[in-house]
Amino acid sequence: MSRWEELYLDTGIDYSLTGWLVLSPRYRYVRVRFKSSDELTENRFHMNVELKAKLKELSFESRSRYEYRIFEDDIIKHRFTERVKMVVPLGWKIGDKSVEAYLSDELYYDIDNHEANNNETHLGIKLSFSRSLSLKLYYGHEIKRRNKKWDFNTNIMGITAVFNL
Repeated sequence: MSRWEELYLDTGIDYSLTGWLVLSPRYRYVRVRFKSSDELTENRFHMNVELKAKLKELSFESRSRYEYRIFEDDIIKHRFTERVKMVVPLGWKIGDKSVEAYLSDELYYDIDNHEANNNETHLGIKLSFSRSLSLKLYYGHEIKRRNKKWDFNTNIMGITAVFNL
């Protein structure tokens, strides 16, 4: 909570091949460490492949993502991420839309350096106001690998607004 750290603007298409398989080509604009000497912008193209399953009220998702990252100084990096997510309805509603809680864990693998270098865990709620508007509020914990040790910890408070067409 000491500073505004990251801003992501994301656009893409979710294409459901079946009820359990979704392909999503996406573009993301990233800006980090605002108004500091190491402020950075990035253009990120990524492709998601997501598998979905349900067990009674619980929903499970496994998302694999390849990222092609172009930084402002024209450095290009490649990354692979794998996220596992569990979603459960809380029994509350906003209008006719269910309020959901979720828990996710995502591992980041730096393809260029051949190493896993980041892990994020999120616990949050999703508030759906309509088919085209929802809000996610979450707490996250991130641990990064630096100098061959997993020792850089960050607590995250996040808000995500989702607009669907």
